[in-house]
Amino acid sequence: MASSLLWLAAASSAQLVTVTRSTAEPTPPTQVTAAAAFTTTSSSSTATATTIQLAQPTMYNLNSSEPDCGQPPVSYFEVDLQGDASLEQAAVFRGIPAAAQRCQLKWRQADAAERGRFEVGRHGRTKARQLTGFPAAGEPVTYDGLRAFDADDGVATFSPDFTQWPEHAGPFDHPAGTIPCSPDIYLRIAVNRAEGDGFVHLDQDAEDGFYISYVL
Repeated sequence: MASSLLWLAAASSAQLVTVTRSTAEPTPPTQVTAAAAFTTTSSSSTATATTIQLAQPTMYNLNSSEPDCGQPPVSYFEVDLQGDASLEQAAVFRGIPAAAQRCQLKWRQADAAERGRFEVGRHGRTKARQLTGFPAAGEPVTYDGLRAFDADDGVATFSPDFTQWPEHAGPFDHPAGTIPCSPDIYLRIAVNRAEGDGFVHLDQDAEDGFYISYVL
């Protein structure tokens, strides 16, 4: 798939599971076993706050070769750049409480024996940009359609780097940066064009992929 802009489409929904403990040690992420559930959380508690992790965002493929074509959502993360042809993705996190604070964008990889497909071609340096909004339910999510929500200022930008990480056994947790809290967080993610052609694929589950952590 590293040389291709083809993708699989899969329907997704979300289920939120919060686990709170009385100690300060983090609780391992809770796996949601329902077949259609792509959202999980885990939590750790202190005397004053609870940290929650919202994983498995809904992903939408954005193909520069078909800029007005919308596709069903998928669960995996994949971006590809080959010359002028780009496969980007939108990531959607929903259900963050209004009282959430200290939101952080992160990504993680499980132990090599437990993770799914994780590949990087040429380089894995990406750009992730927070969007100001998202198409309404039922409207297509397209490469050109998201331009209306991609403001030039007032939006957080991140540079997650996946280069060489598939070669490491793990598990590893990778911070991307502080992100403004919002009930729904939307991102547009692409290979960093300044670094030339590149490719990343990461199967996302409770232990792999992008997630948002926040404090209540």
